[in-house]
Amino acid sequence: MRRNDKTRHEWRKAYKEKEELMIERGYPEVSPHDFYRELFPEGSLQSREQDGKGNIIATQIRPSGKGRTKQWVVDDSLERLDKVVGDEFGLIPPISFYGKSHTKKNAHELYAVAIDIDYVGKQQLKNLLKQFGNGVQLRPTYLVSSGKGL
Repeated sequence: MRRNDKTRHEWRKAYKEKEELMIERGYPEVSPHDFYRELFPEGSLQSREQDGKGNIIATQIRPSGKGRTKQWVVDDSLERLDKVVGDEFGLIPPISFYGKSHTKKNAHELYAVAIDIDYVGKQQLKNLLKQFGNGVQLRPTYLVSSGKGL
């Protein structure tokens, strides 16, 4: 399923269908803050005292001509999550990094495997869930459907 093949109305409908399927299958919805706190338990990230632990790099990507891409360092308080959560296009990988950039060299620890299902149809999602159940696919820590595929 390609992004440009559907209208905004069709994407909203697809999101609702997937949401209903996920709830029906026992996958509860969680808030962004609860999601990131579960991925990065309290004490697992750098504190304000810079104790040598990794931190999260959150990125806001702006469409061409709409401003600059920005990055935020998110420490154990998770205070700066709000800079990206709810943004039109924000990325926060489930990886901690040393320093202020998300490069391979700075990668510290992978905390989870998350699969984004924004551009996956309901039948494709059913197939994926079946593959998780029968061991064909690696079962991720989270399935993420931000609804931003609208």
